[in-house]
Amino acid sequence: MSRLSELAARLEDELQNSVVPFWVQHSVDRENGGFFNSLDREGNCYDPLKSTAMQWRNVYMFAALYNSEYKRDEFLELALHGFRLCEKLREPDGNYIPICDAAGNPAFRMGGRRGGGPGPMKAMTCIYAGCACAELFRATGEERFRAEAQSCFDCFTSALAQSEQNSADSRVPAMRVRGCYMHLCHLCRTMIVNGCEFADGRVNATLRKTFDVLPTFFCAEAGRWLERTPVSGGFLLDSSFFRNVLPGHDFEMMWFLAQGAELAGEQKLLAKIPEWTRQIYSYAHDLEFGGVYGFMDALDCPVFEGKDMIKNWWPHNEAMLAAAYSYRISGDTWFLQMFDEVDQWSTEHFRDPEFGEWYGIVRFDGSVRNGFKGSLSKTFFHVPRALFNCIRVFREADAANGGTTFVRAE
Repeated sequence: MSRLSELAARLEDELQNSVVPFWVQHSVDRENGGFFNSLDREGNCYDPLKSTAMQWRNVYMFAALYNSEYKRDEFLELALHGFRLCEKLREPDGNYIPICDAAGNPAFRMGGRRGGGPGPMKAMTCIYAGCACAELFRATGEERFRAEAQSCFDCFTSALAQSEQNSADSRVPAMRVRGCYMHLCHLCRTMIVNGCEFADGRVNATLRKTFDVLPTFFCAEAGRWLERTPVSGGFLLDSSFFRNVLPGHDFEMMWFLAQGAELAGEQKLLAKIPEWTRQIYSYAHDLEFGGVYGFMDALDCPVFEGKDMIKNWWPHNEAMLAAAYSYRISGDTWFLQMFDEVDQWSTEHFRDPEFGEWYGIVRFDGSVRNGFKGSLSKTFFHVPRALFNCIRVFREADAANGGTTFVRAE
């Protein structure tokens, strides 16, 4: 058995026998609908509030598994179970109430942009809803799911365009937010492959627009990818607020672009991804304690509120994915070494050998404080999505290699 085949088999075992069972057993709210977000190490709910974005992420992941080689009727049932709660939270303008109680009643509201209409960050829930509904359309063939995916696309792109016309604060210029464009890239690709394109081809056109916009977030002066840039161009490096670097987004953007570029046949863009990934890892990898930084400053100044003093699960998931895709694109075994380093550190510090799944946050040195498994920002999403996609990428690369066994990169 080749190295890639062995690796895929191990990840598959984790997906099927550790991660999926944890969430199926502990997160499903059979009484009220949807899923509990906040789970402790053993899977007990410690807060009944439900994030609508996290609900949609659950729906997406179960629907995606149903549409895969892991197809089980239970996965579609759970996806529809979550959808029924989410549709109750839809607002007349196509957005969604962001937070609800266990029964689905609005708990509190997040403010929109001054001047009317939701800002793009509130509308980000539409990204997850659109991806989920696209997968549900493929799973069921029901037109209502395609219509909702298309509505989510229009809702988000409208909010994004509005946000970039004028600044919400006269003291700063209108800004672009990288997270909006990278997740839009992912939404477009998900809609296209699941048959949710519009007759006018606007999803494909938007996908190609993200290919042009996303590279503009790289600041050559700092040698980092930034989260916010002025719509008019340039960078604002005199304020820490505009120097935010999120390595998890850096890595996530790499494999989003890889998937999108492969679909669109953009070979020049695809060829850039391995070197970008290598560069990101050069500044995101913690050489002292290991693992991947979660928050950084573009000029290596202190990070606001000390967020650089912890490490989160999801940047490690995204680093694994970026490494896997970069290996498949380039064939360079350096990326297998990168994958191994992140994977091993995650095994030592994030993977829970007793109760399954991954801890959400560890201290900077990797030590575990409380070991929570779910929160209003962590659910059945990043971990299974990383495992699911890495399995596929490694098996595809293995097939392309003819199943050849090769020595692990050193």
